[in-house]
Amino acid sequence: MSLRRKKTVACPKCNKESDYLFWESLNGDLDPEAKTQLIDGTFFQFKCPHCGHECKVDYGMLYHDMAHQTMIYYVSENSVEEIQKLFSDKDGESGFLIPRYRKRIVTNQNALREKAIIFENELDDRVVELFSVK
Repeated sequence: MSLRRKKTVACPKCNKESDYLFWESLNGDLDPEAKTQLIDGTFFQFKCPHCGHECKVDYGMLYHDMAHQTMIYYVSENSVEEIQKLFSDKDGESGFLIPRYRKRIVTNQNALREKAIIFENELDDRVVELFSVK
């Protein structure tokens, strides 16, 4: 299941407020249009209805890809340790104890998109990272 909610954001250019749809979690199999936007890089895009200014909105979320048995949690740097504990919960109290699932934590939008693309193409992200140029 995907969880999303509307919030009001102020345009950084004209400072006028408008609604923006924030996703707390995105299930790519149940919301294929949003998955496509994540993969093509437009998912976090905001276009002000007042002045037309376009920018990215930065917020954390959980991406779930059931077909490829993957969960990718996009969080801030200071939340990584907390999410690692949730993902490694041996008692299953967190709800993240899912056998055979690949669980990853990323700290920026580009890494989230990259991981989603890698898993969509049925590759091993660990191998891809070994050969990526930083």
